[in-house]
Amino acid sequence: MNDETPTQSDLMNLKDELSKKRETLLRSLQEVESQLSSVITTMLLLGYGKTSPERSVKVPNLKGLTQLQALILIAIANDRKIKVTEIRDIFLHEKLTSNPKNAYTIISNVIASSGKFARTAPGEYELISDPNERDKKAGQHTGVVRTIDGMVRPERAS
Repeated sequence: MNDETPTQSDLMNLKDELSKKRETLLRSLQEVESQLSSVITTMLLLGYGKTSPERSVKVPNLKGLTQLQALILIAIANDRKIKVTEIRDIFLHEKLTSNPKNAYTIISNVIASSGKFARTAPGEYELISDPNERDKKAGQHTGVVRTIDGMVRPERAS
């Protein structure tokens, strides 16, 4: 037998050492993950925003715009889709809304009263080009149409 060839006991000892080292590293990894989770939670509680954003929102220049104009520009820059929670953060940062407690409600009311957005999911909206499209997208066609001057009238039978 060659001296360089490991024996079964050598291999078993090496396996045991590596298993112990692996367990030590796993414990260290779990501790680091716990600490990282604590830091992320603390950052969110202190209002430092999202630490790992789910998607990147493009924010055009919003200075001097109304809330509705800003919503439309943000939607256009982001494939015509918006999320109220993301808009809330943008509006607070850009000083379009000053009170964080009311921001979600204010934005929801602007979206609802504008008639320019269709709800796609809770808190998510899509910019529409035709006001009648909103009812069709939601699957709740009401049987009324909007005229050129903005008036609402019953839809004519075809």
